[in-house]
Amino acid sequence: MTRYGVLFVFLIIGMFAACSDEQRSSQWREPEHRVHRFDHFLFACDASQVGQDLKDSAALYFPFSENGDSAFWFRQRADSLLNALHRDLISKEEAIRSALQSCRKVLGHSAFHFPQQTPSRTFTYISPLDFDYPLFLSDSLVFIALDQYLGPSSSFYAGQPSYLMRGRSMEFMALDLAEALAQRSLSTLPSQGSDLLSAMLYEGKVLYLTHLLSPEREPHEVLRYTKEEWAFCVANEASIWAYLIEQGALFSSNADWKRRLLLPAPFSKFRLPIDTQTPGRIGRWIGWQIVEKRMRQGDLDVNDLILYRDAKDLLRTSNYKP
Repeated sequence: MTRYGVLFVFLIIGMFAACSDEQRSSQWREPEHRVHRFDHFLFACDASQVGQDLKDSAALYFPFSENGDSAFWFRQRADSLLNALHRDLISKEEAIRSALQSCRKVLGHSAFHFPQQTPSRTFTYISPLDFDYPLFLSDSLVFIALDQYLGPSSSFYAGQPSYLMRGRSMEFMALDLAEALAQRSLSTLPSQGSDLLSAMLYEGKVLYLTHLLSPEREPHEVLRYTKEEWAFCVANEASIWAYLIEQGALFSSNADWKRRLLLPAPFSKFRLPIDTQTPGRIGRWIGWQIVEKRMRQGDLDVNDLILYRDAKDLLRTSNYKP
């Protein structure tokens, strides 16, 4: 990425926008939500006029017009990588519109479950190729870098680890939004314990809430797993759980366990012959199973789950025994 690309992303992340609260309804509804295609706007401008055009359209594209001067936006408009990415995205317009409509559905579920936290506007842009920020929230706004969803086989992603690119297609955009909203719903509360169990259950809550906001998606998709990887987890659930207990891993605060079982990787690392067959971040899958089992008992609602801070008690009351 060019240094201008880095500056571009951090200018957006650093901005502050006013929030507008959504009123909770008694049932799911599609919220009033505006989508602003800044990617279209930028490349409809002549490079020599982009600064003035952006100033004239400040009411629509205020997060961008308030950051960067005319020289900065001229360089962005003329950047060769940005232009190449824009040309590629033109051929994917139908998929982009479908993905944005799926995002609207996620926001509809969010408006029902988290009315005070549901964003009111979405801005699409081209990053360029900043894999750390495919989609992020800022107050009442959503920012989506469309160049992060070109498909895992895109030539623009050459040289990137395949396991990290698996979710970089339009079909996963709405899931990224759901996960970002889920993480935000948990972010205002005190941190849980530092042991592996607490970390797994936090991730389990994130996945549970992500699926709650995108219920039409298959569970394996929420984890960016294949059907075969999900089946592996189900088939080996009992033995994996037994191994974690035998190793004393659940209540260990050793960061190595979290790295091996929760961080992005091509496979999880038990340091056993089975390792290469396991999908990455399998600790998240286990955490989700525990949370799901606890929620099936029917005595907790979503807010209760979010506020549930005692990992040991959550495990005990779940009666999780694979």
